[in-house]
Amino acid sequence: MTRPLHGKRNERGIFSHSGLRVTLEDGTKWLVHKEKALIVAEGSWGSGKKDSYSYDLSDQADLTKLYNSKVYKAERVTRPLDGQSRERGIFSHSGVRVTLEDGTKWLVHKGGGYGISSDTVVVDDRHMSDKWTTRETKNFEGTKTVSDLMEAGGTKYKLLSDNCHSASRRMMED
Repeated sequence: MTRPLHGKRNERGIFSHSGLRVTLEDGTKWLVHKEKALIVAEGSWGSGKKDSYSYDLSDQADLTKLYNSKVYKAERVTRPLDGQSRERGIFSHSGVRVTLEDGTKWLVHKGGGYGISSDTVVVDDRHMSDKWTTRETKNFEGTKTVSDLMEAGGTKYKLLSDNCHSASRRMMED
């Protein structure tokens, strides 16, 4: 999907803003798009009106703050694949839920088509269903940032060689 840049009336090629609409397992709809260096799923658009979005974070300063925030606790988490009732080994989805210094929690995870310039994205953990299970916990004590985990996740999803599982394991390395 694309929309005109702020203050413009028409889309004009590179002079437009693009994103990806996704529906999560809990039924909420999200717009995933790139804001400078940080890819973040920002909010649902439930009203059905064009360009009528509610955002978790919409201010560039808040996005930069999140990207540079220190991670104190990291939990590698898994859940069943969409449409499945239980996990079946590698037939599951994984990510890393992080707790920041201010106590907020975010999910950093990777999937094919999750982002525009990167398939590793960050979402507010309030959108996680109760199907997620903690598999491993580490206390990084602020030695890593959200951007470090995004980088460890990698930009391109590859089902057999660089998927959500390999990305979440890299994020958990010291």
